[in-house]
Amino acid sequence: MHNVIVEFYNKYYVYILVLYFGGAALLIGSTFCMSFVLKPVIFGIKIPNLKYTKAIKAIKKFLNFTFLFFIITMGNGVIISVGKDFNSGNPGINSIVHIVQAMWIFMGMNFLFVFYKLKEAFKSAQARENVEAHESLELILSYILPFNLCIGIALVYFNVLLGIGA
Repeated sequence: MHNVIVEFYNKYYVYILVLYFGGAALLIGSTFCMSFVLKPVIFGIKIPNLKYTKAIKAIKKFLNFTFLFFIITMGNGVIISVGKDFNSGNPGINSIVHIVQAMWIFMGMNFLFVFYKLKEAFKSAQARENVEAHESLELILSYILPFNLCIGIALVYFNVLLGIGA
């Protein structure tokens, strides 16, 4: 299996890198827009029911858009890690590769938590429990997504450090 991935990586190196860094750019850019551009607009709406339904719809569309790029980027990261054969090299580089993969897993777990909190916010908004809906949405938009943004920027930094783009 290892040889197949190495051959695949060597044959489609350019496409894999374009998908990887393009997906990472879209993931980071959309998270930035959701956290710092759309959040003030959504929470500026004065009518509570309208505010929460619009926020839930926007976050749901965001998650549907970014989750695809998350899967593509994470899969390409695994292909790059195996294809460049980091395991047979420097132990320091090997540990950075493991840190990067752990960061991808952690980011994925954060996305799953966002799905869970969004479902909770939707139930609260339908039951007209505005405080609970607001708390769930505030947690998503003020803490989890900016944290994922920081993780994404760190992932790009570590991948450039590893020389994946070279």
